[in-house]
Amino acid sequence: MAIPRKYLVPVIMLLAGLVAFSGCANPSVAVSSHIDDLDLTGVWHQVVDVIDVQEETARLDTFNLLTDADGDIQKLSLKFYGYDTDGSPKFYSAEMNSAGQLVVKTLVTTSVLEYRHPLGILAELDAVGIAALERGDGGLAVQIRFQRNDIGYTYDYVDVFHLAHGHLRQLELIRLSSNYYSCTIEYFRLQKSDSGINTTPPMPVPPGERTGQVWFLTEDINRATDVVYLGG
Repeated sequence: MAIPRKYLVPVIMLLAGLVAFSGCANPSVAVSSHIDDLDLTGVWHQVVDVIDVQEETARLDTFNLLTDADGDIQKLSLKFYGYDTDGSPKFYSAEMNSAGQLVVKTLVTTSVLEYRHPLGILAELDAVGIAALERGDGGLAVQIRFQRNDIGYTYDYVDVFHLAHGHLRQLELIRLSSNYYSCTIEYFRLQKSDSGINTTPPMPVPPGERTGQVWFLTEDINRATDVVYLGG
């Protein structure tokens, strides 16, 4: 049975209480300019090495990657919460600048949201092989966000997968609960004609014609209220 819900919703970040952290110039790390050489777990370790954070307390907020058709990286951002070595909650925003440096800004916040540690999520993206993903004539986009909604995804409307150890297994149906934050990974083959705003079309796009996928990790599969794999 189809679930007529939008599956790609706008990312809304409420960063109430965030205050710019004064002090030295924002640290930065050099990252690859091409997707073939992008090592996300390596990027994570580089970022942690140049900031004041208790690494084990880090909780991913959002991740965004955008390339052109040739695989050159146009945008890379990694945002997360954590506690510094004094135990104060912070929000960290790492974004690529025009020189190919990932610049990390630290902001003061009132709390650390209970999402998930970034390393395991980024390791899954490394394992699946982002560089091998098909790109459209406008490139590709990968984004990660957390949601806490009673929401369902069905094969009638979207290609949705279980991602585990770098392998994708397609689902016929998954229903998530508002009782916890689920990690949603979205991958798009971009077309030059895209408006830049990804929304659910008014009618279902047939399999084989879709340019986007949604992936869920094992933790979300185990917590889901209903999971059916395609083909049983």
